[in-house]
Amino acid sequence: MIKVTVLCIGKLKERYWREACDEYAKRLSAWCKFTIIELPESRLPENPAPAQIERALEEEGERLPATYANFLILNDAVLYPTYRQPENDARAGKVLQEAFPGYEIIGIDCCALIKQHGSLHCVTMQYPVGVLK
Repeated sequence: MIKVTVLCIGKLKERYWREACDEYAKRLSAWCKFTIIELPESRLPENPAPAQIERALEEEGERLPATYANFLILNDAVLYPTYRQPENDARAGKVLQEAFPGYEIIGIDCCALIKQHGSLHCVTMQYPVGVLK
C-alpha cells in the first residue's frame, strides 16, 4: 500500500488545518496509509546574537524540501528525482513503476537542485509563447 505523509513544521494549532488533514485522511485511507508528522519548530530568542542566527540558518539549510512527487512524465518514460539515498530512491522508483507500467522509470540525481529549493519538474517548466525568440 502506498504511504502518504504530510510533514508539518510546528503543531497544527488552527482548527481548519486539523479538519483539512482529517478530511484528507478520511478520503485517502482507502487507497493509502496516510500519516501526519508534526516536526518541532526551531525558534530564536527575542534578541538573538549573530552566532545564534548563523547557527539557525545553518540548521535550517540542512532541512531540504526533497520530494519524490516532483517527477516528470514524458512520452515513454518517467523521470524522477533521486537524492543519494539508495533505499528511498529505489522505493520511489518502484512506486512509480507500479503507477506507470509500460514506462521506463529513470532516476535523476537532484541533490544540486534541491539545495536551491527546486527539483526535477521545477527546472522543466514551460515558457509562454513569445518569451524565447
